[in-house]
Amino acid sequence: LRVPSLAGLGLVGEIQMPGLCGVCTRSAACYTCPRCQLGYCSLSCYKGHSVRCTESFYQDQVQEELKGQRATGEERRKLERIVAELHNFGEGDGEDDSESGDEDCEAAAEKRLLDLVAKAESGDLNFEDLTEEEAQAFHSELKRGALGQTLGPWEPWWQRAAVVEMDLDTLDDGPTDTSSSTAPLPAPQHICCPGGREVHASVAFTVLEVLYAYAHTMRAFNGEWSWDPLQAALHLLQLASAVCSRKQYDSAGQCLHAVLASAAVLPGGGFGAGLDTLCLEDLARMLCRGGDTGARALREAFGMVDAAAKAVAEGEGGGGKAVARLQRGAKKLEFLLSFAFHHPDDLPRLEPQVRAVHTTRCEESRLREEEEGRRAHGGVAVPAR
Repeated sequence: LRVPSLAGLGLVGEIQMPGLCGVCTRSAACYTCPRCQLGYCSLSCYKGHSVRCTESFYQDQVQEELKGQRATGEERRKLERIVAELHNFGEGDGEDDSESGDEDCEAAAEKRLLDLVAKAESGDLNFEDLTEEEAQAFHSELKRGALGQTLGPWEPWWQRAAVVEMDLDTLDDGPTDTSSSTAPLPAPQHICCPGGREVHASVAFTVLEVLYAYAHTMRAFNGEWSWDPLQAALHLLQLASAVCSRKQYDSAGQCLHAVLASAAVLPGGGFGAGLDTLCLEDLARMLCRGGDTGARALREAFGMVDAAAKAVAEGEGGGGKAVARLQRGAKKLEFLLSFAFHHPDDLPRLEPQVRAVHTTRCEESRLREEEEGRRAHGGVAVPAR
């Protein structure tokens, strides 16, 4: 995972910065591993140390997924095969001296298999329940990426059905299907236009920037940022630079080009043009979805930055310039949340401009791929598969 450093936002204040890289011990540590807090200087050093961190993270994810699922018949048979392979890991191909020995081993393996399956189905299977050989096989499968396939892909909430508003006074006593609706968002304090003053047009463009940054952060963290709110908040604020500054945008196009430029220069080389363009589609979906979608996204963005401020405050004993900067960012997000909630019609109007930028980016990507194809095939344009 490539995340921005505190220095990327000037959040160096009172925070204790790392010294030398904990991997190569030659260069200054510019980044911090979000799992083990080890300082490192480059992507190569991060990759060199991150196997154990990555294994631990995916191990936790797999265990949580197992606890939340009940195996179907097909899944149970698949689980039985996997556990059987784990149990037999490292065993030689030599034959036992007697058929009775084979039968004893098979009986023990079957009993072991049934015990593990029972624990998995009850949600009580933990990594500590595996033997050393089974744990080694687990790590091997983890490195191959096979276990990652057992985790369901994260689906952004804004791609699901929009909130359905209902008047409770018009409902009868019959059952109501609420599977496609969510609880109404509590109304935030109306602080965006005190005294009836008109909100400046640039506020909507700042909201646009934050919504893009939020979608990018959620995808970068696979929908779960609570395990490291500080790194998630830094990622969001690196993209939504207007939150912690006096920057103002004159148009949606100017805003989008600025945030795309920020995404392209994230530490480690960013996440690639594909993800950056995908987040434009996410932004357009949020605007098209309407309702309180923008306010919901901003509420979570506020919670992210607020949690980061509290985490830094606890580490520093309650003070520091970085804490104050994060708190100012959270306060700005509260203001933007008020605007998105109390002026819901101002955001959907920007969708056509977002779609136009997205279309341009896709066309540029297509032309770039065609040019690369020509170079690779001696000037002959090869159709994309």
